[in-house]
Amino acid sequence: MVLSGTAVTGKVRKSTKVCSLKLDSVKLSNLFGVCDAISWLDHPGPPEIAQFAGIDARTVGKVSKNGARLGLFDIFDGNRHRLMFPYPPKGTNEEKYAAVRAILIRHPVVSATRDFLKLGDSVTDSFRKGCTRASVTNFDEASTKPLLTWAIDVGALDLKKSVEQMQKQALQSRENRHVNEPQRRVVFLSHSSHDKDFVRRLAADLTIAGTTVWIDEQDILPGQSFVERISEGVYSSDAFIFVSSENSVSSEWARKELNLAFSKQLSNADIVIVPARIDDANLPAILGDTNYADFRQSYDEGLKKLLKGIEHVKK
Repeated sequence: MVLSGTAVTGKVRKSTKVCSLKLDSVKLSNLFGVCDAISWLDHPGPPEIAQFAGIDARTVGKVSKNGARLGLFDIFDGNRHRLMFPYPPKGTNEEKYAAVRAILIRHPVVSATRDFLKLGDSVTDSFRKGCTRASVTNFDEASTKPLLTWAIDVGALDLKKSVEQMQKQALQSRENRHVNEPQRRVVFLSHSSHDKDFVRRLAADLTIAGTTVWIDEQDILPGQSFVERISEGVYSSDAFIFVSSENSVSSEWARKELNLAFSKQLSNADIVIVPARIDDANLPAILGDTNYADFRQSYDEGLKKLLKGIEHVKK
C-alpha cells in the first residue's frame, strides 16, 4: 500500500514553475493613492503610505510589489519607497493618469501588446503574445492580468494614444503653464540609456519638486527625425541638464543633444545648461568651466544643488 501511494503521489505532483511576471490584483485607484503618498512624504514605509492614502496595509503591500516589479517604485533600506517616474502630486487627475499611461505604454509587455493590437489580434491574444515577446516565462493569465487591467484602465492600449501624441499634448500643456504658472520650470534631461535607473529617479524627484521634465530617448519613435524631436524638447525647456557619466560622455546621441543646447544658448541665451555629475568621468570640453551639481558623494546634496540652480532660471 505504501509503495502504491508513493507512486500515485509522484504522478500527481504539480509543477513548481512560476510565471516570471507575477502580480497581485489591486485597483488602479489604490496605485494613485500610493503614488500620492510617496510623492508627498519623505521616502515613506508601508505604515506611512497606508495612513496617508487611507488604505489598509495589505493593499499597500500589493501595490508596492506590483509597482516595484513594473519599475514604478524603488524600494530600499528595507521598506522605504521612492518613485521612479515623473508623477505630478499637485496635478489634476488627468495629469496623473497621463503620467502613469506614459510609463506603462513604454513597458516592454504593453509596448509589444500594442504592436499585436495594430495587426488586428484580440486584446487577450495580443497580451499573451506581448508577454512572450517581452520574455515573460511560464505565462499565466491570472498572474499577469493586473498589468493588463491597469494598462486598459489608463488608456495605455488605446492605439489613438501614442508617445508622440502624448509628447505634443505635454508641450502644449507646458506652453499654457508658462502663461498661467510663470514660476514653473521645464527641464530637458540628456543622458545615456545605460544610466536610466539614475535618470528615472532624478526625473521623479524633479517632478515632485514641481519641475516639468522632458526625457529624450524614450520619446523618439523609429523613423522620426532626431533633429526635429530633440529640437522640440530642447527648445521648449528652460534648463538643459546633462547627466555626466562615462556612458554619456562617450555617447554620440548625448553629444548631439548637448551641441544642440549649446548652439541654442549661443543664439539667444534663453536656456541654461547644468551638468549633473554621477561619476568621475571628465565633463565634455564644451562644459569645462560650467558649475555642476555633484551627485557622486550624496544624491540628496546633488539634488538640492540642482534644484537651487533650476529655481534661479528666468523665463
